[in-house]
Amino acid sequence: KLEYYDRIEKAFRKLEEFRDLGKIQYYGISSNTFPISKNDYTHTSLEIVIEISCKIQKELGLEKSGFGIIQFTANLYETGFINHGLLDIAKKNNLYTLINRPLNAFTKNRGMVRLHR
Repeated sequence: KLEYYDRIEKAFRKLEEFRDLGKIQYYGISSNTFPISKNDYTHTSLEIVIEISCKIQKELGLEKSGFGIIQFTANLYETGFINHGLLDIAKKNNLYTLINRPLNAFTKNRGMVRLHR
């Protein structure tokens, strides 16, 4: 798991270089594993990602981090984002939120379910 977060840190550092060059204004992470149980091996911890962002911001002496957007799964079946307080964490840290799969869901029993036809 440590290598996973090391890679995120390296990517964030590179993206901050792009910000410094004026090529991008913000960047973010899309992860279907933000809203799953913290005990699950594949879980991506938004708290750790924010810590990485803050560490880089401090080290580079930035007024504001470029990490500004998260995307996660949210629909009628996949509601883990509510249980894990993703919206509250995002709001507290001034992160914009985007959802993916709003009209499709993956369930254990039925596989992929279309929520709209």
